[in-house]
Amino acid sequence: MRRTQPDAVTIILTGYPAFETALKAIRSQVDDYLVKPADVNELVHLINDKLAHHTPTHHITVKTVSEIISENKQVILDEWLTRLKALPEVAKLGLSETDLLNHTPEILAELIRMLVCRSPKSDEATLAAAAAHGRTRLYQRLTIPLMIEETRILREVIYLCIHEHLLSVDISQVFTDMVQISSTLDEHARAAVEAYINPELKAA
Repeated sequence: MRRTQPDAVTIILTGYPAFETALKAIRSQVDDYLVKPADVNELVHLINDKLAHHTPTHHITVKTVSEIISENKQVILDEWLTRLKALPEVAKLGLSETDLLNHTPEILAELIRMLVCRSPKSDEATLAAAAAHGRTRLYQRLTIPLMIEETRILREVIYLCIHEHLLSVDISQVFTDMVQISSTLDEHARAAVEAYINPELKAA
C-alpha cells in the first residue's frame, strides 16, 4: 500500500490480540491498527480522525536484494562470525577472526556482482578463491561438515537480513535472487570441498 498509494491512510484490522509484537517491523508504515472484534463507532472515528489529521508519510525507497546485501555487508559478516565462533568445534581451534573470515567477504562481493549483472555462474577467479578457501580450511583443521555448516550459517544470515528489510525490498525479484544466492553459495562450497579433498588439484 505504501508503494502504490503512499499518501493514503493505512489502517490494519487484525484478529490476533498478540499482533502488536508482530507488527513492530511495519508499525512505522501504518497510521494505526485495531484488534477484532472492533467497535464500529471506534473504527469510524479512527478513520475520520486519520483523514482529518493525516500527514502523508515519506515514500518508501524500494531497494534490490543486491543493494540490501551491499549496504549490510559488515552486519552480515559480523553476525556470521558470531554464530561461527559460537560453534564448540570452531571455538576449540582458537582461530582469529581474520582466519575465520578467510574467503567470506569475497563470497558476498561475488553475490552482489552476480545479482547486479544477473550472472548465472561465478567467474573462474572467484571459484579459484573458493578452492583456496577449502585448502586453507584443511590447514586450519576445520572438517568438511564444519565447512558445510559455515555455508548454511551464511545463507541463513543473508536471508534474515533480507527479511529485516522486507518492507523496502523489490518483491518482484526477491525469490529469484534468493535462488541465485543459494546456488552461488552451493557452487562456492563445492569448489572449497573439492579442494579440501584434493588440495594438490588446481582449479580448472
